[in-house]
Amino acid sequence: MICPKATRSANGSGFAGLSVADEVSPPPQAAIEQGIPLAVFDGCHAIRHTNRDYLFDVSWRHYVAYNVFNESYTSWDESSEFEGNPFRLYRKSRYLDFVRNEQNVEFLAPGHKHWGICCEWHIIDVVSQDEPIVARFGQP
Repeated sequence: MICPKATRSANGSGFAGLSVADEVSPPPQAAIEQGIPLAVFDGCHAIRHTNRDYLFDVSWRHYVAYNVFNESYTSWDESSEFEGNPFRLYRKSRYLDFVRNEQNVEFLAPGHKHWGICCEWHIIDVVSQDEPIVARFGQP
């Protein structure tokens, strides 16, 4: 399940060949059972994969830190500043602040950047000096 604020492009058409359903998906039963307010799911949509989808391999030669979160346990952070959606380059983020608090990061990896990938089930954060290497597979 994907929420528009986090993953829809400016024209609402989705990103990178992903087809986003027009109807709102019902909230997961587990969330209801845990008492998560239904308002959290307003405007969220299921991702519908089609034969137009691509498979991507994204890697970094070197990294400072990385983190993978189950997207169900994350929330929107109004203080974050980034470009791109759902593949993001952050100018400001709490994760970047967290990594920069480590004593040797600024010395050993000056000029590092925070990249984020928002997937259907996971949020992936990578801090690296290197630009990502992206390979696309499949045909539309």
